[in-house]
Amino acid sequence: MPCEDEQLDGSEAEISDTELECLIHENDRKLLKWEESAGSYLRKAYTGGSQSSMKRKRRAERERAQIAETCKPIITFFTSVISRQYKEPEPYSDCEEERDEPNYNMKKMLSLLQEKLSVLRNEQKCRCLSLSTFDYFRMQCLALYFTDVLNGEGKVESSSRTVLSVLEKQKNWGNEWAARCLRKWADYFLLYGRLPPRFQGKHVKHTSLLTNEDIEGACLKWLRNAKFEDRKVLLLQVFLRDKVIPQHLNINNHYVPESTIIRYMRKWGYAFRRDGQDIYYDGHEREDVVAYRQIFAAKMMQYARFMKSFEPGDEESVIQPILDPLIKSTEHVLVTHDETYFYAFDDQSNAWLMEGETRIRKKGQGQALMVSDFMCPCHGALRISDDESKRLNLSIRARVIINPGAS
Repeated sequence: MPCEDEQLDGSEAEISDTELECLIHENDRKLLKWEESAGSYLRKAYTGGSQSSMKRKRRAERERAQIAETCKPIITFFTSVISRQYKEPEPYSDCEEERDEPNYNMKKMLSLLQEKLSVLRNEQKCRCLSLSTFDYFRMQCLALYFTDVLNGEGKVESSSRTVLSVLEKQKNWGNEWAARCLRKWADYFLLYGRLPPRFQGKHVKHTSLLTNEDIEGACLKWLRNAKFEDRKVLLLQVFLRDKVIPQHLNINNHYVPESTIIRYMRKWGYAFRRDGQDIYYDGHEREDVVAYRQIFAAKMMQYARFMKSFEPGDEESVIQPILDPLIKSTEHVLVTHDETYFYAFDDQSNAWLMEGETRIRKKGQGQALMVSDFMCPCHGALRISDDESKRLNLSIRARVIINPGAS
C-alpha cells in the first residue's frame, strides 16, 4: 500500500465537476439543518395596528369630533340662494280608501279647478288677482283639458286643441311643445292637487367679466387705438385672454365667448356696418336697353330648345334636347363670358365703427389684375386639347389675365 505522503496516480486523483458538486451538497445537507423555532426571536414587521397606535388614533378622532362640534357649518359663510331642488309633496288624496270608479281622481280635480277658477274670476274683476297671469292661464288649460278627456277625447288631441284655443296669443310657443307641457301639468296636478312649480328666473345670476370697470376701460382703449381692419372680435378675444384678464384678475387662459364680446361691443356703441355710402348708377332701365333686352330674350328662347337643361335642384339629371333630323338641327351650347378684378388693397367693406365714425380709406385700391374667361355648363372653363393647341399655336385655356395700366 502506498504511503500517505506518496503521490496518487492521475486516474485516482481526478474527480469530475459533477461528483464534486454532489459531495459539497451532501456535506451541506448533513452539516446545516433548519430549526422551526429559529426565527421566533426576530421582531415582526410593523403594520400600524398595535394597541398603543390604535389608542392614539382613537384619541385623535375624539379630539377632532369635539372641535367640529364648536365650529359653524360652511353654509353659514355664504348667502342663501333659491335652490332648484325641492322636496316633492305627498300625493293628493281626499280619502284613504281607493275609489273603484274610473277617472274619479280627474273628476275630483276638475271640480277643484272649477272652484278655484270661479274665485279667480271674481278677483280678476276686482283687479286683485292673487295668482300670476300665466298660472291663471294654466288652470284654464287644465280645466278644458280634463273636460275633453272625460268626454272621451284622446289626450294628445285634447291638449293640442286646448293650446290653440286658450294660448293662441302666445306666439312664441310651439303648439307641440305647449301640448306636451300641458300633459305634464295635468299629470302633476292629478298626483299632487296643485300646479307644478316654476323655476324661471330663480337660478343664480352670473355677470360677465366685461362688466369690470378696469377690463371695460382696457377694451375700449384697445378698440380706439386699433386700426379699422384690426377691430375684430377674435383679436379682442385674444387680447383679453393673454393680457387684460391675467393682469387685472390673475386668471390665465380664460376665454370670453365671442357672442359675449359682440353683445358688449354693441353696448359700448360699436356697430358692424359699412363705413360709407356708395352710389352706383347703371343704365339697365334705359329705353334702348329695355327694347334690346326684349329682342335678346326672344332670340335666346329660340336657341334654348336645342340646348341641354337640368332638373331643378338636381344638376346631375340632364334633360336632352329634342332634335329634328328633317331640318338637320344640331345641339347648341351656351357659352358665357365674364371677368373680375382683383386689387392689391382689397379689404373688408364692413368694420366695427362708432356712431358717426368714418374710416378714411385710400383713394385707389392699388394695382389690379383682370381675369377674363369663357364658361359653358357642360365642360366648365372653355379649353382645347393639347394637339389642337400645338397645331394652332394657341393657349390651351381661353382664360386671359390682364394687367390694366401696364405698358
